[in-house]
Amino acid sequence: MVLALQIVLAACFIGIAVDLLVDINKNHKGECAKASKKLWAQGMFVGILANFLDTLGCGSFAPSTFMYKAFKNVDDINIPGTLNVGDTFPVIFEALIFTNSVECNNILLAERGIPVNSDVAEAIKPNVDENSQKVFDYIAEVSKIATPIDDPDPSGKGEIEAQGKTIVENLRYGDTDAAGAAEEFVTTSQKILSEAAK
Repeated sequence: MVLALQIVLAACFIGIAVDLLVDINKNHKGECAKASKKLWAQGMFVGILANFLDTLGCGSFAPSTFMYKAFKNVDDINIPGTLNVGDTFPVIFEALIFTNSVECNNILLAERGIPVNSDVAEAIKPNVDENSQKVFDYIAEVSKIATPIDDPDPSGKGEIEAQGKTIVENLRYGDTDAAGAAEEFVTTSQKILSEAAK
């Protein structure tokens, strides 16, 4: 479970990094070289402070927005995109640390929930209060009997359900008989599923 989460996070990190580099190369060539040292310093300050506050649980978007407005170095229209790009990498890094670091979780002591990494959870369990230890035990027991998530419903399920309700109404009002309703439902459902599979 933890390894799968780490693989997904790493894949997201790499994918977003590649996309960012391609976008910079295609649409913003030379802008980085033109940026002043003051702008780079302000950007670093905003990133470090905002993501430090995010680690403490304050979030990073509000402090970043405040500092961008205070320094007047990002146009209002560009703030949402800047927040998404600027905070993506630190947040992925934080997630990797929070899922693997005993030291980090010894400070948080399950403040943000039971660690998903069972080794980390076992390492910090003796340090939490009695009620939190009961939650740790409960999560450990539930994880023994938990089943995988069900597969998603097939495309077209909503149409089939709506068609089924219509057919049932027709049957209730005597517009069709049971055999006709069953045949219509099967035929219509197969058609919907085959079209959705395309």
